[in-house]
Amino acid sequence: MAQGPALVVGASGYVGRFLVPALAASGRPLVVATGCAHPERVASGPGVDARRLDVRDVQGVQRLIGEVRPQVVIDCVTVRQPELLAPVVVDGARNLARASAAVGAVHVLLSTDNVFDGSQGWYGEEDPVCPVNSYGKAKAAAEELVLRLAHHPVVIRTSLVCGLEPLDPRSKWIVDALRSGEPVELFTDEFRCPIWVEDLVAAIVELSDGRYRGILHVVGPERYSRYDIGAMLADWLGVSRKPLVPALACRSALRRTLDGS
Repeated sequence: MAQGPALVVGASGYVGRFLVPALAASGRPLVVATGCAHPERVASGPGVDARRLDVRDVQGVQRLIGEVRPQVVIDCVTVRQPELLAPVVVDGARNLARASAAVGAVHVLLSTDNVFDGSQGWYGEEDPVCPVNSYGKAKAAAEELVLRLAHHPVVIRTSLVCGLEPLDPRSKWIVDALRSGEPVELFTDEFRCPIWVEDLVAAIVELSDGRYRGILHVVGPERYSRYDIGAMLADWLGVSRKPLVPALACRSALRRTLDGS
């Protein structure tokens, strides 16, 4: 099947900035890349059309997708502010799913291991969602909408997305603390299966061709605690681990997915 245009929504985020050039290099005749809060961060280059899009704007979403008529819509939208989770992550997913269905597009939603409560670990695609925090609840709601409304839904659940050039935001926070010598608490009882951003992007590009439908877990093969990840970063940088302070998520006031493997 010939490759058609791709629309990447949330392209100003960390994953989006890697995904846009990868899609353009894969043979897509056009990649429309959108951002909202930081449209200036959207990648540019041959075959890429950068736009501003607010997914809360129903008419704006319909207008852009009707104009581009993408073969695939990839929703990488994510926010952490509690007040934006419902209008951006949930309502935005609904708006995008309905508009993408109207043009018969493959619809890829990037989701999270936070849709699980973390009491079990080693979750499979068939396990029921059971989020315990507001971010996981918003992504679980977005998944349900996409699976129900999209013409060809693909839900990719991933974990901590890591990269070195440039550093992903979580790693940068740890690295900055290590270099300054400031104490940084990292949980020894919270586990994830981190994935390199390049591997995640390669999987998204592959899954955007429409041969797969449904939910798929795309994560790294190994399970690490947050503390383990910080220690590996320290070793990679060749700096002291002394600023790392072991802590327990189960004793914090935070609602966390303890084992998202």
